[in-house]
Amino acid sequence: MTTNRLAEAEPLMRRMAEIFLNCARATGHPHPHLRVAVDNYARLLQSMGRSQEEIRATLRKMGGRVALGSPILC
Repeated sequence: MTTNRLAEAEPLMRRMAEIFLNCARATGHPHPHLRVAVDNYARLLQSMGRSQEEIRATLRKMGGRVALGSPILC
């Protein structure tokens, strides 16, 4: 069932990705769910009409050097 509440989901998904990125930076090891969290957040942003460049810029602001579809380097 689709609820079309993307704007409500965005801050929650962003926070989840930020937590996993912070964990990776703090420990020096990527969290096992980091890739999935960031990919899901990127898909959400895409569903909200954001361009690939806007998505990359948003992810960079979060502090991760991210290439979509490839491993995350923190």
